[in-house]
Amino acid sequence: RLGGKAPAPVAQKQASHPSLSETASRAAAMASPQHLGVALALGLLLPRDEDDMDDDDDRAPRPRVEDTEDDSSKHQLACWVLRETRFVGSVDEASKRLPWAATRQRLASSFVDPALGEEVAVYCTQQLVALAEAPDGVVDLLDDMRSWLRPEKNEDDEEPMEREHFLAPDSLFGVFVRRSLLDATETHFDGVARTYDRVCEYVRRYQENDDSGAFYASLLTRRDLDLFLERRILAAASVCGSVTLEETELECSKIEALEPDLPRSSYLRFVASLYGREYLGALDHLHRYFDYAGSRGGPVSPNDEKGARGVVQYAALNLACLHARFGHARLASCALDEAVRVAQQRHDHACVTFALGWLRYVDIREAEYEAETYGPPLPGESTHTVDALSLQRCAKRAKQLGLRELESAALLCFARDALDYARTDECYEQEVLTRAYTPSKASRATLAAWKLAEDAAMFEAPGPRDGPDTSMLMQTPQQRLERERKERREGQQDPQGLPKDCEIKDRSTVATNPTEGSIFRARCRRFMVQAAINGHNQFKRAQALEGKALLQAEERYLQGQRRRRGLDENDSSGDLPEDRAPCVPRELACVDIAFECLFGDFDAGDMTHELGEGLKPPSDVPPSEHLPADPDGSLRAASEAATAKALGLDLEDIEVPKREEHENHIGPPGLNVAYDIALKKLEENRCPNKGASNIVERAQYLLRFEWAVHRHALRRAAALHEALLGVSPRQSDYDVECHVEALRCDLRLSVARDDYERAVKGAAKLERICGNRGLWALQAKLLCDRSKWLLDGCPQEPVPAMNPALRALALCEQWALDALHAEATLRLALVQLGLGNIPKARDAFQQCQLKILEQSHVDVQGDLWYALAQCELEEKAYALRHRQEGRNDVFENVDVKDFRKVIFFYKRALECYSYVQHRKRMQDCHYFLARTYHQLEEDPAMMRLRDHHAKRALELQADMNRAVADFEDLPCMWII
Repeated sequence: RLGGKAPAPVAQKQASHPSLSETASRAAAMASPQHLGVALALGLLLPRDEDDMDDDDDRAPRPRVEDTEDDSSKHQLACWVLRETRFVGSVDEASKRLPWAATRQRLASSFVDPALGEEVAVYCTQQLVALAEAPDGVVDLLDDMRSWLRPEKNEDDEEPMEREHFLAPDSLFGVFVRRSLLDATETHFDGVARTYDRVCEYVRRYQENDDSGAFYASLLTRRDLDLFLERRILAAASVCGSVTLEETELECSKIEALEPDLPRSSYLRFVASLYGREYLGALDHLHRYFDYAGSRGGPVSPNDEKGARGVVQYAALNLACLHARFGHARLASCALDEAVRVAQQRHDHACVTFALGWLRYVDIREAEYEAETYGPPLPGESTHTVDALSLQRCAKRAKQLGLRELESAALLCFARDALDYARTDECYEQEVLTRAYTPSKASRATLAAWKLAEDAAMFEAPGPRDGPDTSMLMQTPQQRLERERKERREGQQDPQGLPKDCEIKDRSTVATNPTEGSIFRARCRRFMVQAAINGHNQFKRAQALEGKALLQAEERYLQGQRRRRGLDENDSSGDLPEDRAPCVPRELACVDIAFECLFGDFDAGDMTHELGEGLKPPSDVPPSEHLPADPDGSLRAASEAATAKALGLDLEDIEVPKREEHENHIGPPGLNVAYDIALKKLEENRCPNKGASNIVERAQYLLRFEWAVHRHALRRAAALHEALLGVSPRQSDYDVECHVEALRCDLRLSVARDDYERAVKGAAKLERICGNRGLWALQAKLLCDRSKWLLDGCPQEPVPAMNPALRALALCEQWALDALHAEATLRLALVQLGLGNIPKARDAFQQCQLKILEQSHVDVQGDLWYALAQCELEEKAYALRHRQEGRNDVFENVDVKDFRKVIFFYKRALECYSYVQHRKRMQDCHYFLARTYHQLEEDPAMMRLRDHHAKRALELQADMNRAVADFEDLPCMWII
């Protein structure tokens, strides 16, 4: 098969060896000469036969490898054989490893003692060269390999000798020996003859130091290529983004040059096109793969009735997944119905269970499509939506069938669904919720989601009462099924909550052990769902802790894989793509970690340049009793340590990092900019294939947009907003929330242009859309934004801003959104301040202060400090005005000449705004600080500070004017 596709030099080499060209042109079974060389080394692990004591004098004696306390050479040789038999690589990688010179070098370097390693390598080389001297050598080696598996009975012994335990049928060494024997003798004499021919050519090239050419690629068997394709498919499916379309096409073309009719190459192209968002290519390759269903090497369903080869149900199921991935809800629903119908006819319970897992998602998307096309359903009209219990039913069926990974995934999906739609009764017992108070439905939904996540974690490790004999993970599929059947007969196990008509009685499903890495990937998905639960409740620091736990779990898994391969734990050169965490959970974790620096406590670095270069900071700070809670951060550190301990074992070793100043900071000297830190964190941890998912790319555009708006670079912000809309479609990895967030950014851009009317109207429309879709957190954010924009657009009329703030408060109380509740309280306090009700405003500030400083955005924290300063000034002005009128009983304890609190609050607000480079608010802080210092004209030092802040306010105005003029006449794509 290489004859017509090989370049000219390779074709000439093959023409000089007719037997090789004949071997390459026909699909014949043969053993790889390199595998025979490994088998020769494997023979050193067996006890020496007494009949082979008379070695030739010309050859090296058989080396002695032992496994004692002083000598572990036998273990070292076994590790080398294990690495050689476990290797699965591409055509280029295998071609570099197959030459005997490279194999001999790896064999010699695998021993701690270099002399012994060279002795073993010389012995194996001489034995391999001896195989090429006559066909009898190959036949004798094959006979020896058979004798390893079936030891002959001696004349004096009544029973045959026992086989070595490491050559058992279920061991890797036993499988390797049996596979090599099968490849060499599948066609009897022809197979042995072709194997001998390849050995002769293999030895000749070793003696001539010829490691080039397509000969070594032709040594790859069909089984080797199938294993490599399987590994790449699993890597592409579990770690989307590890395989690009270009890499896939290059690999498949090289494989098809050797074996043109491998169906898995079409499936690899399908998976790569699916995650590369290439719809027509994915559809074409999916059809090509299932066209091979009846041919050799095609897909086979072990769960089909009577062992039939039909896989029509899985073809329809894959087609449904394809349409769901690209947002074709109706086509996905039709394909899913077909898959369920065919699977039920064939009694394929596993396919039905997988379809149940997709049914809820596809049905929700179809209902959204019909609502957008034909409008919402009329009162009393059925929406025909599938209840969320389909996910619970899927999990129970998967548990009954032994499909543990599917059970874990279904429980995690059910946890998100229960959280989003506040479902509690179906999955959480009422007795557990019995307390002195009755929690809200949203709080119970959060508890239910945590309970489901805990149930999903049972897949990752055996339970505390499970021993090695009773653990589901330590049993074979037959033992697991027999145990469940026995428990059902004895009445110890209920039918998993399924109705009688749905109970699985005809159990023909083949329950297989979890594939390698499936438990690790399930753990990553669990961390993702737990982060989503924390994010739903606006616990940003706990959400970031889950992301850090995911990255640390990935690092521990990579270190374990490196140890298994005999590499150093810190050597990442041999990491495989499938050893990484799944792309979507990993990128979500990177985004959570990056956005952590925008919420809660922060460190903006050196702020002396804001106070005036060369000037000593004033000592006008309030007394200790007026400082905010937890000034040294001890309470926060203890809280985060307790949170880490409560979230599980994977978080106990996480050290809460303290932000330090970046070397390559952007901004004034000594200042840390939050967006700069967040963007660098994204770049450090993101997936290398940037086109695999739009999660990190969208986060980058969102961070750059906020940065540009705060710096008042409106033209750049408009370009970034268009890019944000492009990577935030309604059908994406994020779903509709990111599209609404992108539209919200458009309203923020209108506010930066002082178009408050458009922003308020747009916020009202988006708020209604979020209310209809059940996006409560986004609806609360939009209500807070609307209240803020109404107040900023017309400060003289604060009454219209009260209604959105009150609605946001009611919504947050209903759905237990604590952080947004604090922000809504702040907006209501600002309205009260605008109405002149200073005591109510101060009470509201005190209620929301701690929660905002702990969990809210840095921008909101700056608004809080700025509002506190304004409240102090309003109080002093109110008291002074009444004292001038002779009414000294109003605010009689207020010192109208003490501005220490005002200066402190403005400086804290300036610190927050400087951390996010909010130039407009920074200018306001500098302006009011200059006016405040002007009231302290008796002190000359205060006058210097006044001049400094006035100068900084003018400089910031010039910076904003210059930023508005930048890129004014350039297209958006050039700006990006």
